[in-house]
Parts: sequence; C-alpha cells; structure tokens
Amino acid sequence: MLGFNSGKEQVIVRVVGEGGSITLWGRQELNGDWNFALGRDESGLADFLDDEDEVLLVSRPRNWVQSFEEGLALLDRYPWKRLSPRWVHEDFRRRVLREVKRDGLAASRIERWVEVCGGQ
Repeated sequence: MLGFNSGKEQVIVRVVGEGGSITLWGRQELNGDWNFALGRDESGLADFLDDEDEVLLVSRPRNWVQSFEEGLALLDRYPWKRLSPRWVHEDFRRRVLREVKRDGLAASRIERWVEVCGGQ
C-alpha cells in the first residue's frame, strides 16, 4: 500500500520523438520511497484526429508502481532509449545512464544521454 504523498509529481525521465513525449513521473513519499507512473503527450499527432479524439493524446500519470525497476518497465513499453532525452531527474541520472549504456546503442546516442545526465 502506498503511503501519504509528501510531494508533487516530478519528472524523472522525459524523452521526445516526432509525435510528442513520454514521461516517467515520480513522487516521493514521506518515508523517502519513490513511486513512479508513466504519462504521454502525443499532441503532435492532433492534426490526424477528429476534435473529439484529441483528448486521447495526453495521458496523466496513473497506475503508480513502487520501484524504479517497475518504472523502467513502464518506459520499456516504448523505445525510450532510442528517443531524444530531454530531462533526467538528478537523483536518477546514474541509474538511467547505466540502463541506457546496457542496451548497446550507438555512441552518438549514448553521448546525448551523457549530456542530459550531466556527464555521469
């Protein structure tokens, strides 16, 4: 069971692609534990949908999970490591970079992740 939410939602990892962005959100509980959820913003695809369907393009974080590994599993539904990184929360930069480097990406793509993660 999740404890009382001590803080607001924070961006943990945000990546962007042609159609929008994928964000792993986090919130820290009073006991210091983090919970994670996925959000998407695909508003770049709005021109291809009817006005009534545009509401489907942005999803707020829900279905929170209790570990960073579970949060990464949410991201793994998408090719997030191959997208363009925009932000990584400073408390998670080493872990994210370690995960990215494990994937055998091209050096130029890893270099971009290193830049966003502050040279970790």
